[in-house]
Amino acid sequence: MFTICIIAKNEQLNIEECLSSFNSLTESFVIIDTGSTDDTKSKALAKGAKVFDFDWINDFSAARNFGLEHVYSEWVMVVDADQRINKKDANALKRFFKENTEKFDVIDLKSEFDSGCAYLPRLWRTCLGLRYKYPVHEYLEVPSSIRGTHLDIAIQHPLLGNN
Repeated sequence: MFTICIIAKNEQLNIEECLSSFNSLTESFVIIDTGSTDDTKSKALAKGAKVFDFDWINDFSAARNFGLEHVYSEWVMVVDADQRINKKDANALKRFFKENTEKFDVIDLKSEFDSGCAYLPRLWRTCLGLRYKYPVHEYLEVPSSIRGTHLDIAIQHPLLGNN
């Protein structure tokens, strides 16, 4: 369906569960490791992910954009190593994606944070060449002319208690 792209550093406690929760959506994971000193990379490789090293330069957008350079599928989904999707939402996303991919170019999903939730672009066509901006609190710049939609499908952050 699409490649899931994740940046990670010292996420050995999260990476396997993250990959497992999204596994039904893809067979292709790209992990951008920004300097782990734990078993993050070996655990990701054991789950079949492609792992690339990125020298951390205090810029989340640069790391995410480096990851996008290693995605060769038609679509990409971006999540964090400490995020999950439950089975119900994964199945709903698969159904939607299968039935509606010709109608949209960007799909915003509900992202849950400690301060609440927001709909963020998480899934898009790679041919659009979209890239992240800003070193901290990175933001995917999506032109208003792009066909997009919002789905009430949650990308959860279990460490915040919303699992």
